Amino acid sequence: MSDNTLEIGQVRVGWLYPGEVKEGAGIPATLVRKGHRVQALIPVEGWRSSNPAARWGTEGIVFDDDPERTEYQYEVPGNMYFIDNHGMVLLIGCRDSGFKKKFISVFQSLGGILQKISVEAAVFSSRAYNTNSFNGYRTEIENLSQWFQMNTIKTRPVCEEVDGAYRVKSVETKASSAGEILIDESRGLKFKSDFTVVPNSSSTKVVYESHDVLESYRDETIPFIKGMKEHDAIRDLLMISSWSVHQFVSIAVSRDNDRGDLGAIAWRNVISERWETTKNIDVDNKEFIFTYNDIEPDGVRKWLEISEKYPRALNPILSTIRWESGTVENELFALCAGVEALGRYIARDYPEKSFEDGGRAYLQDALQNIINQIPKGILPYVKKGEGDREGKVVYFLPEWADKINNSYNSVKHYGDEEINYDDVLKSIEMLKIIIISWVGTQLGANPKTLRNRLIKQRRYGEHLPDLTRGGYKKEATKKSE
Repeated sequence: MSDNTLEIGQVRVGWLYPGEVKEGAGIPATLVRKGHRVQALIPVEGWRSSNPAARWGTEGIVFDDDPERTEYQYEVPGNMYFIDNHGMVLLIGCRDSGFKKKFISVFQSLGGILQKISVEAAVFSSRAYNTNSFNGYRTEIENLSQWFQMNTIKTRPVCEEVDGAYRVKSVETKASSAGEILIDESRGLKFKSDFTVVPNSSSTKVVYESHDVLESYRDETIPFIKGMKEHDAIRDLLMISSWSVHQFVSIAVSRDNDRGDLGAIAWRNVISERWETTKNIDVDNKEFIFTYNDIEPDGVRKWLEISEKYPRALNPILSTIRWESGTVENELFALCAGVEALGRYIARDYPEKSFEDGGRAYLQDALQNIINQIPKGILPYVKKGEGDREGKVVYFLPEWADKINNSYNSVKHYGDEEINYDDVLKSIEMLKIIIISWVGTQLGANPKTLRNRLIKQRRYGEHLPDLTRGGYKKEATKKSE
């Protein structure tokens, strides 16, 4: 393993190059990491120091020796290069951390100031500098192979008969992977599956490690933030399907002009302040409501379009999944905000079958717009009411809509009536079912498959009663006198 890394708490002392990497152009600097954020620390004697970094981040301050601000550099270079005995690190998206004038003045009298430069992303061992764009992006995501259902281990016991009884003599294990699955040729987006098997010296233990990655590669370079968006979108898709957090395990980038041995593509590891990676992988299987096999490449491409078109709807919804802790009131607010936004997007794109009021669709109408797009076979629709309101009610789910709206208003207008938290919790689960059902069916998943998997999870199943063959809620049978 390369020692060109930056662990939490590690301090690397070297030289920072704000422009061309050449002799005499380096600035003494220290590279540190706090959590998933990287900073470059530069000690300077003061504003009038000859150090090129002395006046970085002093926008708005007038200097008598340079009133026109033409002799010195005042803005932090966007991309810089750090070099020490461990290797090279490309720092992209560099910016001033934001210290105050008073802070500088105090510490100048004590021998100097410390420039703190925040970094959007650090790219290790990159031979390219003065750039924030790359051809290739590669990520590992928790449970990615499980969602693709492409990487498996199968075991078969081998038995022998001893004194009329059978006992296990050995166990045969077979590991298989899918190789590559092309998802979107225009983006160069593919899933790549691989694994290694390492026996220990005593041959009694075998370590199986999967290496399943999502990879995109283009002929042209694209900026880091833009290049990561589709990887982030795929992770979001997994999170909605399982309604649980999936973290990035690793992030790497590559450039055509930064090749490895024998001209092979070189993948350079990245630490990003926006996308945190973890070594503490959740190895437990997730309960996905829909998987790659349910939606296939067309569904994944459709999701990438939806995530680009409807960000104001998806962001608050996904935030409720990412929260490690929070109140049920905030969870309900965020889900309702996302649903309202999604309903408005639908009204904009499908006005003939949607409700709106002056360009806005409030909660109940927004819910109806979403429900209109979820086919029969999942939710307990009621036939009576279909076709109402000038035919814009395609499917009718009055009990759910009323309960969700009442719960939302009871929390929003706190003080009118005591909050029924049992109803609030039920409303949250109903909103999750509606969102998962809408996403799954929009991407091509079979309604019956979605319903069966939802029912298997107790938190959802209790809200999904039996349906008639026509796909409606079964009416309770009246008892005879």
